[in-house]
Amino acid sequence: MAMDLLMFPTWLRDCIETRFYDKRCEKHAGKYKTIYCGTCRGTLACEICWKDSTEHHDHDYLQVYTASWRTSISIGDISRFCDASNIQLYKINSKKVVYLNPNAKGREEKKDGTPKCLNCQRKLIESHYRFCSIACKITNIELARRDAEVINHGNAEVINYRIRRRKAEFPRKAAV
Repeated sequence: MAMDLLMFPTWLRDCIETRFYDKRCEKHAGKYKTIYCGTCRGTLACEICWKDSTEHHDHDYLQVYTASWRTSISIGDISRFCDASNIQLYKINSKKVVYLNPNAKGREEKKDGTPKCLNCQRKLIESHYRFCSIACKITNIELARRDAEVINHGNAEVINYRIRRRKAEFPRKAAV
């Protein structure tokens, strides 16, 4: 499958918004539904149901994991569908993963030179990464595309929110 490195499959946005650990499998009570079928746009299955299924043969899918109580995806799995470079990597059971969404905790406001996500400004562990999660990278690219489309169509409206009044070089005194 040829892939534009900046493109993400349309179903990935739905996958990111899915709450995986809310429901358990109806057939296998001890298992969570951790496999997302991108081809079926939202079908969830547990590992056992997925392996037993013939209806999803050759479908695009992702399996999620929990790392530090956050939903994550193996870097090998997500790299089949999109460019996951510049997203902070973590290790879970010797498997490299990326988080689906930014950390739910608030942003750190310290200005100590710590690298931060370009989208949500949350702290990153290593400075060569630019994003804390897949969602942040997708959002950043979508915003950049939208800006580029506006500029390319000539409909750009430049608004400068940082307007400061200049001090006059030679302030005038009030007339007495």
